[in-house]
Amino acid sequence: MIDIEATPRQISAPELQTPSSLNILHVNERVFIRDDSEAPWRVVSVSGVPLFRYHRDDRQSQRVACVALHMGGQATQAEVARAFGHSRATQCRWEEAYRLDGVSGLTPYRPDGRPVSVSRSVEDEAAALHAQGLGMKRIAECLGLSLNVVRGIYQRRGLEPHIPKQLDLLEPTGALAEEVHEASPGGPMARTGEVEGGAIQGGSAVEGEGDEPIVWPTEPWDGLLVPEYETAAGVPWAGVLLAIPVMRGHRVLEVFSEVYRTLGLLAFYGLQTVVTLMVFLALWRIKRPEQLKGHSPGDLGRPLGLGRVPEVKTVRRKLARLADVGAAREAMLRLAKIRVEQEEELLGYLYVDGHVRPYGGQYDLAKGYSMLRHMPVRATTDTWVNDSRGDPLFMVTSEINEALTQTLESVLEQARDLIGDDRSVTVVFDRGGYSPHLFVRLMEAGYDIITYRKGKNREVAAEDFEKRVIVVEGKRYTYHLNDQKEVRVGSQRIEWSDGQERFLTMRQVTRLKPENGHQTAVLTTRTGLEPEQVLWRMFNRWRQENFFKYMLEEFAIDGLVEYGCEGVDPKLERPNPVHHALTKEIEKVQDRLTVLQSRRCSLIGEVSTAPETRGGFERFMPNLYDADKLLGEIRGLGEHLQELEARRADTPERISAGDLERLKTERHQVATVFKVAAYNIETELVRMVAPYYARTELEGRKLIAAAIRSSADLEVRGNELRVTLAPQSSPHRSRAIAALCASLNNTAAVVPGTGLRLVLDCALETPENASS
Repeated sequence: MIDIEATPRQISAPELQTPSSLNILHVNERVFIRDDSEAPWRVVSVSGVPLFRYHRDDRQSQRVACVALHMGGQATQAEVARAFGHSRATQCRWEEAYRLDGVSGLTPYRPDGRPVSVSRSVEDEAAALHAQGLGMKRIAECLGLSLNVVRGIYQRRGLEPHIPKQLDLLEPTGALAEEVHEASPGGPMARTGEVEGGAIQGGSAVEGEGDEPIVWPTEPWDGLLVPEYETAAGVPWAGVLLAIPVMRGHRVLEVFSEVYRTLGLLAFYGLQTVVTLMVFLALWRIKRPEQLKGHSPGDLGRPLGLGRVPEVKTVRRKLARLADVGAAREAMLRLAKIRVEQEEELLGYLYVDGHVRPYGGQYDLAKGYSMLRHMPVRATTDTWVNDSRGDPLFMVTSEINEALTQTLESVLEQARDLIGDDRSVTVVFDRGGYSPHLFVRLMEAGYDIITYRKGKNREVAAEDFEKRVIVVEGKRYTYHLNDQKEVRVGSQRIEWSDGQERFLTMRQVTRLKPENGHQTAVLTTRTGLEPEQVLWRMFNRWRQENFFKYMLEEFAIDGLVEYGCEGVDPKLERPNPVHHALTKEIEKVQDRLTVLQSRRCSLIGEVSTAPETRGGFERFMPNLYDADKLLGEIRGLGEHLQELEARRADTPERISAGDLERLKTERHQVATVFKVAAYNIETELVRMVAPYYARTELEGRKLIAAAIRSSADLEVRGNELRVTLAPQSSPHRSRAIAALCASLNNTAAVVPGTGLRLVLDCALETPENASS
């Protein structure tokens, strides 16, 4: 054991005795700290062997122990910082000082001159503000003191910062995780909002006894940097604050706080800051973190209440930190569940489709069929589930590009968690999911189906069609249709869950195009739905296709966020390429045999005469001579065909997929969660502005996107943040945005992290025009 000499004063060490009460703090599995409350000594042990002993008040010796633990390889910087209650930046600073000046470089700084004195009344006021929930920085601003002076008040009064030092930068486990989760600022007590005295602790604005809302100024906020807005005119990009009320309604920050909890307590840019930034970047159409280099950090930071936005490397590091948690799918499902709870009718119909993301790099990925390129390409396939309006709910990334027939059941199992076990749902998908056996399994699982019929189908006579008209969402649709209550699907009997084998029959609604006579057959299990409704729901699937196209163009949903690959689960199976190649070769030989046999029959007729049975002049006829040559070639191909079929019989049809690679997907999924949240926010704003803008269907998204990227005047007035957007490109667009602002103000939204109520407006004309 090493006795670190107490500096600058000498302290005699008494005989170590077994303390009556010990406080054991585990640094990691090997290192722990023993602190006796009845004695002044701390002991740091490694693998059960005491390594350091120092006086509790000896700050220099504690720093030596911290540096030695990391530089000696016994603990990481994060573990040391967590255990001793300082930041990783401080740990790095101590290690650098030790490299330069040795142990003397770790001596605590003692400034010369007279110490700063603060009156008791000022200290009492600082303590009262601390009791209200304000942090050191806010207290310093309120009292006009420096941060070091406030820190001294904390030390003299024994005040603990609101950031809990016990919470590890990594995820705690066991009982400790539960305790830390309950005590942390993002824990359930803070999120659920304990009500005391008419205000929500850790919440936002609520109605008190008077007319003015009570604002709780310190809602849970991860990281050291908290938004602070200042009055300013013409702030670029500030129109994005239109998204705050909808973002609050969708509970985006709350979900991320529940799922990810923290990015590190002493991180400068915390979790809520990063989430807000990433959603704003998507709304601004800054599609990748690298594109931040093309914009002013200060201009992008002021709409967030920051001096500047983080650099590209910081954003990428934060995304990597979120990806390490591996909870992107959980976050997406929670956001989807909140939307479902707010609008239950969205789940009456679910649109499911696969989206192929082509890949052109060096890794050996499984192939998927690209509809854009009309060929198989190395790719990653995402299966998306959209609601009845075509808006996204969640997506599942396939490991080896399985077809929709293979992934549909597992995807719907996750959807069942959102919709509940008792609710009936109609699943709409295209021909990629066509499989009579799959239809039976879905029907027995309680799902209704609407899909296209695949393959050859007997056409319906033209006189059997009737004209039907339907009006949906103010639009008129006309269909020439034929409704057949029962048609056989598939040519084979299918085994059902009761053990019986019988044919599958479904309802078929056929649409006729009078201009060209083309017929489109749609299968469904919905017997009570009007036939025109069946067709409209099926053709409404193009809303999902429009979503894919919009996300590709506006949000770069296929953009590569992370480089690198990972192995595929060897338990998964994929088609054997050798078996596939043999099948192709057999088909070629069979086609060649068919051609040769047809040619030989044209020479000698349908009656086959073998050369050895012919007599006389017949064997010297030219046609028969050519037929004999063809017969030899046919026999050779027949032998080759038998050999190929024997090789194929010995070759397995499917093999393990463990030899393939897959792109790292978690960081891409995290970025997708942000982009989907931004898309849903924008969609909600478009629907809200529709009553005030006649061309919403054609230009609604362009109007909202332009408003979000416009500049605005910011004014902090009391407990309000007033945001006045610059006039839009035309007066009627400005009036529409002004009406939208009035609707958003009715939600009484609070700017995250500030406690300021958001008041939105849009100027109808420029100041120059107003003065003239």
